Amino acid sequence: MKWKKYRKSDRHSYTFGAFPTMELIDCHADWVLEILISEQFSEREPFVARLKREGIPYRIDDRDIRRLSPKGNVYVIGVFEKKAAPVRDKNHLVLDRVSDMGNLGSIVRTMLAMGIEDLVLLGTTCDLYDPRTVRASMGALFHIRHAQYETIDDYRAAFPFGRGVERQPYFFMLGKEKTVSLPELSVPQKWAVFFGNEGSGLPAEYEEYGTCVRIPQSEHVDSLNLTTAVAVGLYDFIHGKPKRVAR
Repeated sequence: MKWKKYRKSDRHSYTFGAFPTMELIDCHADWVLEILISEQFSEREPFVARLKREGIPYRIDDRDIRRLSPKGNVYVIGVFEKKAAPVRDKNHLVLDRVSDMGNLGSIVRTMLAMGIEDLVLLGTTCDLYDPRTVRASMGALFHIRHAQYETIDDYRAAFPFGRGVERQPYFFMLGKEKTVSLPELSVPQKWAVFFGNEGSGLPAEYEEYGTCVRIPQSEHVDSLNLTTAVAVGLYDFIHGKPKRVAR
């Protein structure tokens, strides 16, 4: 089959590069539609042998690789169905209207490194399946579970949070009433942490849903990059906090 350049409306997407393609095969070989391999791929023979053993369709096709890939150093492309494992009732990273695919892919890789495997996207967010996002995640996308909701209330209906329930929400934003510094925070056993758009952050009305949190920084920096903020926040929640029982 002659594959076309990626469009968001497609039911399939691509992995560009050997490493994310290996991650795809390791995690979800059943999602694979076809693997394209370059004659110049140095590990071609053992890779093809594996594909044959596992019954995964492949093709040696430099022309299609050059046509599909935006860069000239891609020697393997995986074509896969866009599927999603359902989010579980565990700790969640929630991203609201994130617009940069490189940031989104890096965040997916970061959350997986921290041991968080459940991602929730709110509102109009950039395409999680775009090959640029997939490549920025270095294949971490295939290890996580994710779900998309139009609004925070839709998410809350599926996974209740707040007073009287186990899961507590934390919003990385400056609140009008009160904002807790990250080092001063203790967290419950089950939580959801929210980060907003690269430019506008989280909507002001989110303050009414739970605790606003800020990451201390010097006066010489206006704000942290979103990916860095997520890394700092998740690391502190997972490794730096005494856990308490939610009431």
